[in-house]
Amino acid sequence: MIRSFIEDAAALVALGLFTGMLTMWAQAFQG
Repeated sequence: MIRSFIEDAAALVALGLFTGMLTMWAQAFQG
């Protein structure tokens, strides 16, 4: 149970970093 929680948390962090990078790229291209 704890292991699956850690895996889910890692997936959420990775998704957040990926979304943040996409947002930064979009702002850089628009700017």
